[in-house]
Amino acid sequence: MQDTLLSSRGVWAQQNQIKHLDPRSWIEPPCVIQASLAPNNVIRIGAFTGIYGGRIGHSHIGRYCSISYGVDIASDQHPIGWLSTSMIQYVEDIHGWESWLRSEMRIEPRLKPKPHFESNSPVIIGNDVWIGQGAFVKSGIKIGDGAVIAAHAVVVNDVEPYTIVAGVPARTIRKRFPDQICDQLMELQWWKYCIHAIPDLDFDDIELCIDTILKHVNDGIITPYTPSVLRTSDL
Repeated sequence: MQDTLLSSRGVWAQQNQIKHLDPRSWIEPPCVIQASLAPNNVIRIGAFTGIYGGRIGHSHIGRYCSISYGVDIASDQHPIGWLSTSMIQYVEDIHGWESWLRSEMRIEPRLKPKPHFESNSPVIIGNDVWIGQGAFVKSGIKIGDGAVIAAHAVVVNDVEPYTIVAGVPARTIRKRFPDQICDQLMELQWWKYCIHAIPDLDFDDIELCIDTILKHVNDGIITPYTPSVLRTSDL
């Protein structure tokens, strides 16, 4: 059945949501996807990410991300400096309107759309990003590793790594950690690994966590996590 959960593949999502994505899409298990995925969009989602609602368009979402319900990512944009904001200016025969005008109204459409308008540039979301309830992320935005997007924020500019933003439009509130810690985390890139394999992580001591993960990496106890991805062609 098309609405079957894909949990046996390590992806807790509805099969019909994945099946109708652009063939260039992929999903890295394990992850949970409870959002509406825009059909025919290129969507790539990293392992250990939980998406608990909202709508996702063209995007690349990293590992260990947490995305709350009501979030809107990469919705189509419209030109505001052109004659109109309508899609008829850059999408050919949208919804079959031109065909209908020709057959029903005996009007021969002569409009030539300008296809160069980027209405749905992809959103790039790093690893360990938390996007709160009801946030809006404009198409074409880049959100750095470790960033936090507050609930109901409207993100219209890129967000730096480990930065907390909030508001309409979203503005920087503060960094999650001191610069030295942020630099260490960016250098370590702990999201490359499956931290389930580390038994003694003290999560609320960030410096000890960094030291523990680094020791496991240097000692060869953990290696980069490389699962087989799920693609639309697999369904």
